[in-house]
Amino acid sequence: MSRLMAVLASLLAIVIGFDGIFYWQQGQDLKDVLSRVDALSGQLTTLEASASSLWSDATGISGSLAALQSGVLVLESGVADLDTGGESAVGVVALAAPSVVRIVTTPSSRTPGTGIIITQDGYVLTNSHVIEGNSSITVTLASGESYPAGVVGDDAGIDLAVLKIDSSRSDFATAVFGSYEGIVTGQRVLAFGYPYSNDLGSGLSVTDGIVSSLKVIDGVEYIQTDCEISLGYGGGPLVNMDGEVIGLTTWTFTAGQGLKFAIPVNRLESFVSTAIGVIV
Repeated sequence: MSRLMAVLASLLAIVIGFDGIFYWQQGQDLKDVLSRVDALSGQLTTLEASASSLWSDATGISGSLAALQSGVLVLESGVADLDTGGESAVGVVALAAPSVVRIVTTPSSRTPGTGIIITQDGYVLTNSHVIEGNSSITVTLASGESYPAGVVGDDAGIDLAVLKIDSSRSDFATAVFGSYEGIVTGQRVLAFGYPYSNDLGSGLSVTDGIVSSLKVIDGVEYIQTDCEISLGYGGGPLVNMDGEVIGLTTWTFTAGQGLKFAIPVNRLESFVSTAIGVIV
């Protein structure tokens, strides 16, 4: 009996030894797993930091690309505006000239002025100083046809006036107005006007240049241009390379080496709307 007990005790010790080895091995495996988890957690943190850095770099690159694209568009627009090819100017003249008129007043010692037809029934926009002190006004079209006209709106303070051609016609060629927001310094423009009295010819003249600056003088907006402006150009349009009127020639600052100025299109539109209730 005692021998049996000894055998059983030995067997029990062996079993317990095997279980201990088993549990010890499990503990070692768990430590290895936890160690690997810690290592992977560190790698994950590093990857998250790298991803955040890459996202920041990508955002910066995206912003740079957007700025570059915007710059390219501005350069393309500038190249188009600064195109000096004669054909483009010829096309603009063909579009704009039919609406530009010569204005003669009597009695007057002034050089005849210029204006633009703004409605098909014959309303004409010009400078106030062009028709100052008149007793009669004659408007002559680019075609050579002449009509009497009367003043229907006049504001000497902003140097703008609206005339109405005395005619039943409703098919006059009209100017197309551009956008004030589209005016940029450096863009190419053409100035139209009737600068001479009859002894030097009465035909329409065109000069070209650029928008030199957008200025505010005594709280009033003006377009400064380097286009050659002669006497008689007053009331004539400043036209962009799409054939659109963006300003109306108004005065030359002779003391400042002949700086030339035009009233911008937004002020023209406001005056016309107030003077005759027409949106142009």
